[in-house]
Amino acid sequence: MRVPKLRFREFEGEWEERSLNDVLKIGNGKDYKNLNFGNIPVYGTGGLITTVDDFLYNGESVGIGRKGTINKPMFLTGKFWTVDTLFYTYDFKDTLPKFIYYIFNNIDWLLYNEATGVPSLSKSTILKIKSYFPSLEEQEKIGHFLATVDKKIELTSSLLDEFKTYKKGIMQKIFSRKLRFRDENGEPFPDWQEKRLKEITQSISNGVSLEQNFNKKGYMVTRIETISDSKINLQKVGYVVTEKDLNEYRLNEGDLLFSNINSVEHIGKIAYVDKDYNLYHGMNLLRIVFNNDLCSKYFYYLLTERKYKKLFEKLCNKAVSQASINQTELGKIKISIPSLAEQQKIASFLTSIDAKIDSIDYELSSLRAFKKALLQQMFV
Repeated sequence: MRVPKLRFREFEGEWEERSLNDVLKIGNGKDYKNLNFGNIPVYGTGGLITTVDDFLYNGESVGIGRKGTINKPMFLTGKFWTVDTLFYTYDFKDTLPKFIYYIFNNIDWLLYNEATGVPSLSKSTILKIKSYFPSLEEQEKIGHFLATVDKKIELTSSLLDEFKTYKKGIMQKIFSRKLRFRDENGEPFPDWQEKRLKEITQSISNGVSLEQNFNKKGYMVTRIETISDSKINLQKVGYVVTEKDLNEYRLNEGDLLFSNINSVEHIGKIAYVDKDYNLYHGMNLLRIVFNNDLCSKYFYYLLTERKYKKLFEKLCNKAVSQASINQTELGKIKISIPSLAEQQKIASFLTSIDAKIDSIDYELSSLRAFKKALLQQMFV
């Protein structure tokens, strides 16, 4: 029977198969540059572009990319204009625009891509797609329910953005010393010092080449080759020959890994090693080991601040031939150093913000997975 796995109790009977051509029409977007500025939104495949004084359509609709981003449908309502890379739907028959929006969310549009380069869709391809439709009453209930899930996702996403913006702003204030912490007695901490990175580290070392010092005997380790979003990406299993090699290459809690990959896009990304690992780092990473009387987590946050990101990009641009920063250049960078107690307070405070961000991010990922599961079970 053509019925969904998950259904509201008051509905029964099979859903009817129809092609999209039977239930809607598709309109073309147009150039807006001859229009005047106004309050009517103009949408492209990436979302809102600008506002103008005229509209292509007034009402509920679903936008779907004609070229470029073809796999992110958007629900549109009221007066709007779309550019020529974004189709819009209209003239709905026995179906609701909101229900069509969720059908579109459940379609793998890249399977219908008609181009070898930039992804593209045509009207004829879209209109040939078949789907199953229940009564208007059931469509309305499904649409309303999924809209509440979307609202929760939207609010959680906004909250995540707010915390990320807050963290960025508070870091700028802390490291510019516009915001200072005090000790347990409410007294100010000592003035900050400035030293070069090489003066406060035990070592800044290159990574190990692909199979250097490794064979198929001894201790198992994993190579780390890249960093993304301050997270370690584990890539390859190897084997160290001796315990001496293991001790030399293993990563310890508090080490920092600095991305030295030959690309301005990746240069200067930093990961904090949160526990001892039987790991070794590849040639795209530098390992920074701080002196024992310092809080390395503080320096992790300091070096991810916007000022240092710009500095790393500047140094990378200077090294045109290799587009990388070696350990000598990195060691020359000047670092602002508060007292150990203030380092620890700053690190603890920013770690608590990160924990909140991670918690919200996990909730957002769970909501998106929940919605995906609903789409798979609530539609035929």
